[in-house]
Amino acid sequence: MITRCTRLFVVCFGLFLVGCSGAERVPTYEVTGEVVFSDGSPLKGGWIICESAGYGLAARGVIDNDGTFRLGTYEQSDGAAAGQQRVAITPAGVAGHDPDQGLVPPAIDQRFTHMDTSGLEFEVSADEKNHVRLEVNPPGY
Repeated sequence: MITRCTRLFVVCFGLFLVGCSGAERVPTYEVTGEVVFSDGSPLKGGWIICESAGYGLAARGVIDNDGTFRLGTYEQSDGAAAGQQRVAITPAGVAGHDPDQGLVPPAIDQRFTHMDTSGLEFEVSADEKNHVRLEVNPPGY
């Protein structure tokens, strides 16, 4: 037997889902890029997350072993909202590392792992192809 509380929950949850539908999505635009060190060598794997200043929407992507990435906001690779983007990067761990051998030294300076300290930003335009090159430094650089 369905209780009154259960029915109310189902109705409220249904309204929540309708409110979360794609009808009011902010438009997104294709963004590709690469993460490299100052010598041009790629960051080999990891994740990138960006936040649009105008909308507060997060776009994210996987950084491949060649340093390239493609951003997605609502779906994988659907792009990012137009406007200024703040960036944080998380490098991949070392495959096959034995934790008993101690901590793995970070691949990039820790400041790049937080939007507030990375200093990495770029602009997404609705009128042109968006390809960005982000440069990171090794730890202690």
